Amino acid sequence: MKKSKRRIVAASIFVLSIAQVAYGQQALKHLHTMLSLLEQGKIVFADHDYTFIDMEHQPFDITALRARVLDNLEPEKFRKGEPARTILVRIPAYGRELDKNHWQVKQVLDSGVQAIVFPTIESVEHAQEAIKAMRYPQKPGTKDYEPAGLRGTGPTFAARVWGLSQVEYMEKADIWKLDPGGQLIPWLLIESPAGAAASREICRWLKEKNIGAVVWVGTGEGPTGTGGDMLATHGGSREAVTKSVDTVLAAGREFGCTIAMVGNAQLERRIKEGARIFSGNPSPADLKAAGR
Repeated sequence: MKKSKRRIVAASIFVLSIAQVAYGQQALKHLHTMLSLLEQGKIVFADHDYTFIDMEHQPFDITALRARVLDNLEPEKFRKGEPARTILVRIPAYGRELDKNHWQVKQVLDSGVQAIVFPTIESVEHAQEAIKAMRYPQKPGTKDYEPAGLRGTGPTFAARVWGLSQVEYMEKADIWKLDPGGQLIPWLLIESPAGAAASREICRWLKEKNIGAVVWVGTGEGPTGTGGDMLATHGGSREAVTKSVDTVLAAGREFGCTIAMVGNAQLERRIKEGARIFSGNPSPADLKAAGR
């Protein structure tokens, strides 16, 4: 038996062993840290507050993902009934490819993940497709029926990870704000001029539908030094990137969208401009500046 499979078996036994204790999670309003902190109005940081897993540029390996999810479990939090550490996964499919790749979203969510990054979102239609892919079909006539969910039903593993029965999991595995008890957070990644240009209409639509999505804007910075897709799609022009970032931040302020930034650069300025999530591991100075 391969090491990753042995880890899943061992960790699955652990999950089952604490199931009765974990079912106490159902009484929590916010089951994971990112959601809890955002609801409290606090600034959120990668590594410190959530775990980011990249499956866009790294292998799309669900067995390995489930091992990571189980490694992420914190027994003491289960026992105390505290929010679990959020796992955020970036999938491979671009916004323009998403209508043919819902299976990626389904596989990731069925692994117990609470948040998904959708790369290169460039229109309201792309955002709509992301929301549909994350939602189970709703009962006809319900207030939050739209956007109509398309996710298939098979939450055995995810429900155990969340410490819920399968019925309870399906009730809570809906979109933040859209559903009063929703625990899932879609991240819409803006990393092109087209995405920035569409950001105002995207944020308007999110507000109209009361959808608790995160709009994550590329900054042309980050740890690799390449500038990422944001710099590449702007022809290598940092001036053009700056204008796009300002456009997205303005849209966030106008419509009350939750804005995330790539990296922690210009932290205090970005907080004043409306950003609430930063994808860099924070220094003590960063935490202090954010009031954490």
